[in-house]
Amino acid sequence: MKTNNTNKANKPAELVWHDTSNWAPLILIMLYGLVEFIPNFDGADVMGAQWLYLSGVHLLTGLYLLTFGINLIKGELGIISGNVITWLLISFVALAGLSMIWAINQVESMVTYARLLTTVLIFFQVGSLLAGRWYLLKP
Repeated sequence: MKTNNTNKANKPAELVWHDTSNWAPLILIMLYGLVEFIPNFDGADVMGAQWLYLSGVHLLTGLYLLTFGINLIKGELGIISGNVITWLLISFVALAGLSMIWAINQVESMVTYARLLTTVLIFFQVGSLLAGRWYLLKP
């Protein structure tokens, strides 16, 4: 008769989101998710306040990653740089930056390019925060 007992010594430790070492990345990821709830403050640009909010979250996330997550960034650079999608994204951003030279409306192209850079920065920062912590997506 075969029993279905699992050896607890061989079982990997369960990764939980409520561990105190995961609070800062979880809060920063949640701050990115809260962008939808930022009011427009009756501005000329309906999404202007959201872009400003994202800039502040980028600053907080950048400070966190550069102080506490520097080893994480060093480890992720190899993984990120070997990804084809990352190189396509970087190539697209570079091409969009070059296209500003020939733009008819230079100011609007700079605003749109800044928004593109913000979006790409979200990709890299949230990817760095979630690296090795995919279980944070549950909460």
